[in-house]
Amino acid sequence: MRPSAFSFHLFFALFVVIMQGEPYMKCVMDEGMPKSGSPFEKGRLFIFFRILFPQAGELGDAELALLAKALPGPTPPPPSAVSNLVMRASQLNI
Repeated sequence: MRPSAFSFHLFFALFVVIMQGEPYMKCVMDEGMPKSGSPFEKGRLFIFFRILFPQAGELGDAELALLAKALPGPTPPPPSAVSNLVMRASQLNI
């Protein structure tokens, strides 16, 4: 990242499934360019980004360990999903 006189961290939830290579856009209110004639009011900041995941075998063991430490582990399915699976399995005539 290039150092600048002004920087900030932006955290937001996407609430969508991230697909590799697909373009995404996020709008942040009141963080854009100053409005014409009113320098203390800011407009909207639009952020365009594209997610690229590493290819299989591209990361080494040390990098994989860092990712495993930084990311949450797998979460178990909610109980309703498990009970639905059990019900479906019990309905099979085997």
